[in-house]
Amino acid sequence: MSEINFCPHCGHDLTQYSKGIADGSDQDHLLPESISFAITAQSASASLLQRRFKIGYARAARLMDILEEYEIVGPADGAKPRKVLFANEFDYEYSVALSHVVMTQKASTAMLQKSMGIDIKKARKIMNRLENEGVISKEKRLSFQPRSLASSVEANISRI
Repeated sequence: MSEINFCPHCGHDLTQYSKGIADGSDQDHLLPESISFAITAQSASASLLQRRFKIGYARAARLMDILEEYEIVGPADGAKPRKVLFANEFDYEYSVALSHVVMTQKASTAMLQKSMGIDIKKARKIMNRLENEGVISKEKRLSFQPRSLASSVEANISRI
């Protein structure tokens, strides 16, 4: 199917509008920027997203729903902006990494870089925090070799 670049009724150029999630997927290419914006601003609402990204209400509201689903913002409270549940971007990235590590039951800087699309410096910082909080074992290996979960974490996971 060919891409439509102009409105068939008025001839208006449609290329200035991004596709968003028109392909049926749940991902909007503005989602990472929306996450970053919400965490930086420590506040989020559909109208803030509309103004910041120059998008319509429906798309901004859909992004807000995704941010709530991903537990980045709290639930709606009338017309007030939503509360952001992370103090900074690193806390959010750590939360994503922690979920990944618990699901795969192993971690390495290389795995975090690949799965999260982050640089090695951030991956090392996250690995250090995972180690300091007792999530992964303190065994020293090369950075590309996966480290296993700490035995106390494995015990807690097996009870779930």
